[in-house]
Amino acid sequence: MRNKELFRGRRKAGRIVGLVLTLALAVSLLSGCGQSKERLTFGTGGTAGTYYSYGGVLAQYITNNTNVKVTAVSTGGSKANLQSVQDGDFQLGFVQSDVMANAWDGVRAFEQDGATHDFRTLGGLYAETVQLFTMDPDIKTVEDLKGKSVSIGAANSGVYFNALDVLNAGGITLDDIHPQYLSFEDSKESLKDGKIDAAFIVAGAPTTAITELATTNGVYMINIDGAKVSKSTMTEEQKSKLWAKDLIAHHGGNTIRWVLISAHYRAPLNLSDETIDTAKKELTKIQSAYKQAIVKLQLVNFKNVDSYDEDLWTKFIDEINDDLNTPNAIAQVFETVKILNQSLRVREIDENKVASLVNALEKMMYVLGIKLDHITLSDADKATYQKWQDAKKEKDFAKADEYRTILQDKGIL
Repeated sequence: MRNKELFRGRRKAGRIVGLVLTLALAVSLLSGCGQSKERLTFGTGGTAGTYYSYGGVLAQYITNNTNVKVTAVSTGGSKANLQSVQDGDFQLGFVQSDVMANAWDGVRAFEQDGATHDFRTLGGLYAETVQLFTMDPDIKTVEDLKGKSVSIGAANSGVYFNALDVLNAGGITLDDIHPQYLSFEDSKESLKDGKIDAAFIVAGAPTTAITELATTNGVYMINIDGAKVSKSTMTEEQKSKLWAKDLIAHHGGNTIRWVLISAHYRAPLNLSDETIDTAKKELTKIQSAYKQAIVKLQLVNFKNVDSYDEDLWTKFIDEINDDLNTPNAIAQVFETVKILNQSLRVREIDENKVASLVNALEKMMYVLGIKLDHITLSDADKATYQKWQDAKKEKDFAKADEYRTILQDKGIL
């Protein structure tokens, strides 16, 4: 009965964490496996940090709302908590997610002891930020820390390894600075007394130590280049991989999506510079026909209708329904573009036909997840377009070029 009640209490504690805090967090609440006690010890952090104050509130909440008494105690932080959970001294503890990952893999601070899996995560809590503070206004970047006295947290702590990552991204080693292995509280006091030039703090906001310092003294936050840090902490295997977020940032979401759907989902994906360039050209072809049709319809003040080319649309949907055959569906998109271009080349265009083709094309691209850039002409745009046409008829090529440039700059041509 005791085991059952305790297990129920642990599950309730996990739900409390999940319910009280809903952000995706960099700190995890850990529980030692196999513990069966009515009283639990909860490892938090230093008294000046967020772990200690938050842990006290959480421990009290669990005690008040379950049949398990939880006592929060001050500790050295993530690694100390994890080791104490492993040793059975604590049953609960706050741990940074990166420290937990290092313990699981047996790397960095856990390289000598080896990997350990003797814990389980109860829930994510809140986002922790790597912060770098100084009271010297001349220290503006990580690179400015060379030759300075810098607190980098206790040796082998989460702060310590975070500090190493940031320094490494800035091209700085421990030999380039005077490292001080201080706690949050000691870092605050040393900054205030001028004993150190800067300090790394890894905690959720607000942090008591920094709040107190900012209230009584001038304190500055040093900018940390997140992109540099992320790149510097990648393994060689990670660096050799193509990351979707980087591809999208460089080439655009439409392009990468087009590459992915150009091959059947059962077929191997060929992601290369060539396929990306091909995707860009194909999308440009589609967008060009679409834009030309939109402009032509607006120039004659055609009122848009809801009708669409049902034959082309049906063929497109049939391909989608055929085991999600996106390559064949794309072929129907190009067939629609082909007919649209032909309809625009005649002397007297059939506005209803063009509109039905445009609507069909929009529906197809929506299903494929591709966003078409819609353009809306103002009265001034229409007037400029007409002047361009008139100048061409009158063979006033200088004026025609001038009007064409205006239209091109606005993306109309």
